[in-house]
Amino acid sequence: MAPVVASRGNSPAAPQLRSLVPALLLHTTAFLWFSRVLLFHASPAAAQLPGSTGFGWFMRYLTFYTFTFQTAALGLSAADGWLTLLGRGVPLVARLADDLSCTLFAGSHVVSIMFHAIQAATANKGIFSAMDAYRPWWLSPSVHALNVVVAWADMLISGKRSFSRVSERMSTALVLGYILLLNLSGYMNGEYPYPFMNKAKQPHCTIVTVAVGVVIFAASFKAGKAAGNRARAAVAGLTQRAVQALHVCAKGL
Repeated sequence: MAPVVASRGNSPAAPQLRSLVPALLLHTTAFLWFSRVLLFHASPAAAQLPGSTGFGWFMRYLTFYTFTFQTAALGLSAADGWLTLLGRGVPLVARLADDLSCTLFAGSHVVSIMFHAIQAATANKGIFSAMDAYRPWWLSPSVHALNVVVAWADMLISGKRSFSRVSERMSTALVLGYILLLNLSGYMNGEYPYPFMNKAKQPHCTIVTVAVGVVIFAASFKAGKAAGNRARAAVAGLTQRAVQALHVCAKGL
């Protein structure tokens, strides 16, 4: 790869390059690992998991559903970073990466919060034990913890997350899409993908579960937007103070 030259085409200048590299490393590394996690579900080792058969495949599980879109967001972010590094940035790719990343920031929180809450509430009922026996040790931490860590790291490091109205509309579409898939898979397969929903009174359980998920999703989106604004303000303040300190040092020489 040729070195980045600030004066050629659209190549980033040195300050932009310094901020670009950490985000590029994060997006590329996370995308490769997340892709590895997704590919596991197509392997013979995953054939024993409940989601491997039936209508909707693993996509009928919220975890896999959001993780798939988060992997796509990381792929777009990595592509945007590499294109920018080469001086060939594509605005459309950058916008899609931004909007999808903001959407999945909220989605990752819904998955992890609801998973751990349900697991805690059903810890003594054996609901998860049957599936855990066929999962590699790294699978659950990747889709129920690392997904949130990567979402926060992306939001804080990339410095490009706008949480725009477009991403809000994408969030709505993502939620409605899963609600449709959840109920359609329940109808086609004769049961919901989650055992606790099959044992509870319907349609009350579905309504409450969906309502809780929507509230967590909306709250996470708003929290991400607020945190992103504060983080950018903090970085700008630190940068300004650093520049002022350098000026003071330069005057003293």
